[in-house]
Amino acid sequence: MKKLFSKSILLITMLFLYNCSKDSIEEPNVDFSPLSKSQIQKIIDDNNEELLKAREIDFDTVPNDGEGGTCPMSAISNEAKDPNDKSLMHSLTSKLYDIRDKILKGKGTGEYYIQAYYYLGSRLKDEPVTLTDVQKCLKIIPTFFDVYDKLMDDSYSGVVINATQRNELIEYVEYYKSKKITDNTYQELLDTVIIDLNKITNRNSSQIMDFLRL
Repeated sequence: MKKLFSKSILLITMLFLYNCSKDSIEEPNVDFSPLSKSQIQKIIDDNNEELLKAREIDFDTVPNDGEGGTCPMSAISNEAKDPNDKSLMHSLTSKLYDIRDKILKGKGTGEYYIQAYYYLGSRLKDEPVTLTDVQKCLKIIPTFFDVYDKLMDDSYSGVVINATQRNELIEYVEYYKSKKITDNTYQELLDTVIIDLNKITNRNSSQIMDFLRL
């Protein structure tokens, strides 16, 4: 009985400490300092001739419309073996189209990001999809879905990407940087993505939209 009582006290103490530590973790405050313009525009303008080879028509710009090639993320989702994983990845691809059409399209920097994506895709389309590619994609999905939900929620005014999520997203970008280490334009674009992720960390959706309009 005494042993059972001691275990109960230990469990209650652990739960109390867990709740206290959880309560003490506050959402980061929104950073309202000015945002500088992305360098992605300059990189694309400086390499315009090379980037013209990676036009949007080379890829599946509308899911399952039978035109164009395959979106790089679609290629990864096709390699997932588990039905649940495949479903998650199809959902990711759908949300990426949403980001393109509802967040990036029609905005200055946003349009350049669309061009950058298709250029990066053109550099990767002949690369075989590996098990690591699938695993890395599955790992980043919860972070991406959380960021997506915040961006799409008109009533949400808090931080869209916190420091932890930024680090997770940068880790994913770094993984793809390792695939084409001799491609200078490819490397420049992904370096700029990392710089921009740092810029929009701890910002709200309104600030991110303004940044994309620059």
